[in-house]
Amino acid sequence: MSLLSPPKLLLAVSLLAAAAPASAADGYALVVTNNRSLDPARPDLQYADDDGVKYAELFSEVYGEGRVVLLTRVDEETARLYPRWAKAARAPTAAALDQAVAELKGKLEAAGRASELHVVFAGHGDIDHGMGYVELADGRLTARDLEARIIQKLPARRLHLILDSCNSYFMLNPRKPGGQRWATAADESQSLLRRYPHVGAVISTSAEAVTYEWSDLQSGIFSYEVRSGLRGAADTDGDGKISYPELAAFISVANRPVVNDLYRPKVFSAAPLADARAAILTLDGTARTLTLPAGGQRRLTLRDENGVRVLDLNKEDQTEVTLALPRGAEEIGIYEQVESADAEKGRPTVRYRSIDGPGPVVLDDLPASPSPIAIRGTEAPVFRGLFREPYGKDAYARVQADLARTPPALPFGVSTKDAERLRTHLETGTSGAPGQQATGVLIASGGVLAGATVWGLSGQLESPDARMLGQVLGATGAGSAVVAGVVTAIIPAGQERLFAEYAAQDLSTEEARARAVLGVEAKFESQVQGERQARAIGGWLLIGAGTAQAVAGTYVLATTPQGTDVKPAAVAYLGAGAFGILEGLVLMQFSRSPLEKAWDLYVADPSSPGGVRMVELGPGPGLVGVSVNGRF
Repeated sequence: MSLLSPPKLLLAVSLLAAAAPASAADGYALVVTNNRSLDPARPDLQYADDDGVKYAELFSEVYGEGRVVLLTRVDEETARLYPRWAKAARAPTAAALDQAVAELKGKLEAAGRASELHVVFAGHGDIDHGMGYVELADGRLTARDLEARIIQKLPARRLHLILDSCNSYFMLNPRKPGGQRWATAADESQSLLRRYPHVGAVISTSAEAVTYEWSDLQSGIFSYEVRSGLRGAADTDGDGKISYPELAAFISVANRPVVNDLYRPKVFSAAPLADARAAILTLDGTARTLTLPAGGQRRLTLRDENGVRVLDLNKEDQTEVTLALPRGAEEIGIYEQVESADAEKGRPTVRYRSIDGPGPVVLDDLPASPSPIAIRGTEAPVFRGLFREPYGKDAYARVQADLARTPPALPFGVSTKDAERLRTHLETGTSGAPGQQATGVLIASGGVLAGATVWGLSGQLESPDARMLGQVLGATGAGSAVVAGVVTAIIPAGQERLFAEYAAQDLSTEEARARAVLGVEAKFESQVQGERQARAIGGWLLIGAGTAQAVAGTYVLATTPQGTDVKPAAVAYLGAGAFGILEGLVLMQFSRSPLEKAWDLYVADPSSPGGVRMVELGPGPGLVGVSVNGRF
């Protein structure tokens, strides 16, 4: 058993005293993270447990001991770094979650006053039939579960939701079955945030079924950025309160230099509707702080005594920042990148400082020395751009101005798979064009044949008025069929144009992909509605003409004196009428175009893979017919 030396013993006592401030903010936190996926084809995460511990540590520093519940499975390496949290953590199961919610509910009710509550999920997630979910160790927690099992049961004054998983946006805005797949600004009226105005959310919105981690951070990238901002790096006005717009702007600026859109974390941030100025976290009562004076741009990385990265920031000139530091760490190392003209190839040098006391300190009051460890940054070069741009008052103002000038269209969750799925449905609808054109020809030719028969047989009638009626009926029936047939035959031209338009769209970035999918999907639906209306008009024309012919045939039979031979004409009227009525009904009820069928399959569940029938048989127009649609 080793004993602490007097200086280290004094430091430990000081840190423990600072760890339980007398004026801790009034709040609680539920942190749930999970490395494992229920899908064996999806690789495990490496650092979701580290993220859980670091979130729990942050909220414990702000709210005090006993106010944070952590559900995660801590691996051996993380347990060595955080032994206290390794003992306190529970498995991230459904039963443990319900138990944690019950405990927090009791504490919130016993407090007898309005409290803040943070709910954090980090790990695997996705969307199924339009319903977002995150994965626990033994099952899914869906958007509906989030609402019923957590939000409705915890009586907090404000609930701050932080989600770091794929397609997290659909935990807030589930798609209704058979409804619109993508989230747009109009969907906000139906969202969870609208139903619960005390709830705010900051979420990652990646749609590619991948949660990005970086081993140098020992964290998920989005979660690391969130914690860096919450520790004060996002606080541009120095009031100790991290607002939702400040945190969103901080993450946006930190990610902006990442060139590859696939790897650039996307963020959706919304303050509680009941209080748009609510802080997502207030840093009152945090005694161990580091202040960066306003003058000068400063690019810092902070690490604890184990070399674990605590936070990053690139402070803008003329912005003062005060950071809340981990109180459980004996020493905090500050690594500042300093541009040096003498450095090889203009590369920055690293200036090192350390903090080994519990109280507040100012950066420039600390002695500087060369870095004791080499910061190579050779791993995952795609992420080296993180935090490269400075953030402060001016950067925050520019982000807000950009948002005011061009508010986001909010297409969240549009992945490359989704874009390809839309292309497949469009292609399937277009490939049925020859069959649809043949259907149009069949409708027109059948109607012309029936009309010509009526016209010809009406010439046998003795009455001039009867002959005229027959000719009018024949011409009307033929004309109706021609109109319906031509409309049916020319529709595929619009289908082909729509497919060509989508094929020419830029799908290289998530924003461009989302705009392309939303735009073409709207045209897809509009064209299908137009086709349905055209089929309905053509069907009613055929039914109307057929009814007139059938009524005329019945009238001729009923009013012609006995002994007059009118049977051939009357039968022609009746037969053509029945044919027209049947053809109209088939056109309206059964003869859907290939694009209509593709749309119906698409809307039924566009989030599921496959779903497009390659070959489909169905009733065709006319008395007897079969249509074959699909790809071969």
